[in-house]
Amino acid sequence: MTCAPKKCGPGGPQIFKTGTEQPPACYFWNIGEKNCDAVKVLIKPSLFRKWDQLLTHLAKSCDGCGSGVRALYSPQGKQYKDLSELTNGLDVVVVPTGCMFEKKKLPVKLSSKLGLPSDY
Repeated sequence: MTCAPKKCGPGGPQIFKTGTEQPPACYFWNIGEKNCDAVKVLIKPSLFRKWDQLLTHLAKSCDGCGSGVRALYSPQGKQYKDLSELTNGLDVVVVPTGCMFEKKKLPVKLSSKLGLPSDY
């Protein structure tokens, strides 16, 4: 008697998920500093369960945000208010406490990445 290999699929054994899915990685730019580099942060559900936890982490990891983070915006001016809005490879502008979002204040490297004029 020979045994045929079992087929995976409907009605057969299920393939286990290996957990190789990466959490989204976003690039955070501090609007308070003109010449800053992006800070890459993995948005892990185990690390950031609440919005305030992400803002606290960014206040510690972004230079010039020692007093806290006021809000997060897209370079076009859309405000982010939930972790589910942050997708992989997204550029996010960090607005520290005491600052306001203005497109003309975007960091130089972010402006050049987006193709905006330098005097913008």
